[in-house]
Amino acid sequence: MRFCSKCKKQFEIQSNYVTCPDDGELLWFGTFKGRTIETRFVLEEELEKTALGELYRAEDLNTGKKVAVRVLSREFTSRVEPAALMELIERHRLIETKNVSKVIASGAKPVPYIVSTYESGTPLLWLLNGNPLAEELLRKISADLAEALLELHELGAVHGALSVRDISISKDGGGEHSAYINNLGLADLVDPLGDEFEYLVRNPAYMSPEQFALEKNQPATDVYSMAVCLFEALPGR
Repeated sequence: MRFCSKCKKQFEIQSNYVTCPDDGELLWFGTFKGRTIETRFVLEEELEKTALGELYRAEDLNTGKKVAVRVLSREFTSRVEPAALMELIERHRLIETKNVSKVIASGAKPVPYIVSTYESGTPLLWLLNGNPLAEELLRKISADLAEALLELHELGAVHGALSVRDISISKDGGGEHSAYINNLGLADLVDPLGDEFEYLVRNPAYMSPEQFALEKNQPATDVYSMAVCLFEALPGR
C-alpha cells in the first residue's frame, strides 16, 4: 500500500498514483525506511514511533555522519502553532553543548520533518537492570544532564518530557562516559489539556506537579524530570 501523509488515504501499489489525487501530496509506502529526504538524508532504521511521529537514524549524504530524523505526525502538527514550532527549531539550532540534540535541518516536504544530531549509545533505560550504577558514572550522568538542560533553558527552551528513554550513555576511546539527551523538546509545544494525547507525548511517571496541574512547562519541570531519572538510576531500577 501507498499512503498520503496529509489525508491518510491509502492506495494500492499497483495504482498509477504518485501523488494523492485529493491534495497533491507525494505518496509514501507504509514505512519511511529506505527513503531519502531532500536528496540528502537517507532513513536507515526506525528507532521509535510515538504520538510525536516516527524517529529514524539516517545518513547525511553531505557529511557521511549519522543523524536523527523525526517525521512529525499529523496529530502533533495539528496541535501546535507553526510559529511556535519554528521558534523551537531555531532555538535548537543554537545549541553548542555536545550533550543534547542540535537541529541541523527541517522542512515540510514531502512530510514535516526535523533533522538533528545523533549520538549512538546505550539508553539509560537499558542500564536499569536492578543493579545500582557506579557512583562515578552517576555523577557524570548528573553533570552532563545538568549542563544540557542549563543551555536549553538559557536559550528559552524547555524539554518538557524528559525520561530515561531519552537519555543515551556512551563511552569514548579513553573510557570516559557521557550522557546525551537524544530527543528534542517537542512535547513542550503541546498545550496542557490533560487529554489522552498529552499523556502519550509525556510519560506520567516523569511529569512534574505543575504538569499534572495543567500549568505551562518551566525550567523547574525539566529539573524535576531529571531528578526522577537519577532517582531511578541510583538503585538501578
